[in-house]
Parts: sequence; structure tokens; C-alpha cells
Amino acid sequence: MKILAPVRYPIIDQSRRTLIKAKEIAEENDAELIILYVNLFQEGDDIKKIELRREVDRIIDGYTAQYIVKEGFLVEEVILEEIVRQNPDLVVLGKNQESKWKRLLKSLMKKRDMNRYFLNVEKYIKEKADTEIIVVD
Repeated sequence: MKILAPVRYPIIDQSRRTLIKAKEIAEENDAELIILYVNLFQEGDDIKKIELRREVDRIIDGYTAQYIVKEGFLVEEVILEEIVRQNPDLVVLGKNQESKWKRLLKSLMKKRDMNRYFLNVEKYIKEKADTEIIVVD
């Protein structure tokens, strides 16, 4: 079994809960755990796998995991591409994650009903991915 867990970095509470849940499921199923971080700053940020690994390892208490750092502007598209590439049996996502560019666009538009035009990452992945998704509150 293979589990993909996309997270934000630095790790926020939502990502911490996502990692803990992904680790629990991985342990129960003796599964391969893949941690995905999408660098939204496209070469303007120096996040390295080692920094991500160090912080995540503390949370998952040394459970063996593969770490992937990808660059991209649309976090949901990068996650979807990695789902296709890795073909996991399960994806563990944080609830109501929303990409930064969508939050920015909604704030610039200043229209309350614009929310219906913007899917959050969770809904986008659920609509597009052909794999089981678990959402962590």
C-alpha cells in the first residue's frame, strides 16, 4: 500500500494533523508513506528536502517516508500530477486547504458569491483524482 500526504511548509496545525493521520494509517497497513510539499514560490524560496524531512520526521516519529518537493503555482495541479505519477492507494489531505493565488483573487474581486467559482484543494482533488481520499479536519 502507498499513501501520499501533501503538506504545507512550514508545518501548520492542519498539516501536523494530516501527517499524524497519514502515519497512523501507514503503520496500520505497513504502507509506504510519501510526503509531498509544493513550493509555490517557484525558485524564490530555498526550501530543501532536508528541512522538510527534519520537521516532518519529528511529527511522524521517525516513520520511514519518501519526501518529494515540487515547484508549481497551482498547488492542486501539482498534487494531482503527483497522484498520477505515484499512483497511491490513498491520499490524506487537510480539510479546506485553499491555494494562495485563489485567496488572493477572491480578495481582489471582493464579491461574496465568487466562492462558488473557486474549488478548494480538497474538492478539486476529489473531483479529479481516481484514488481514495481521506480528509483530515
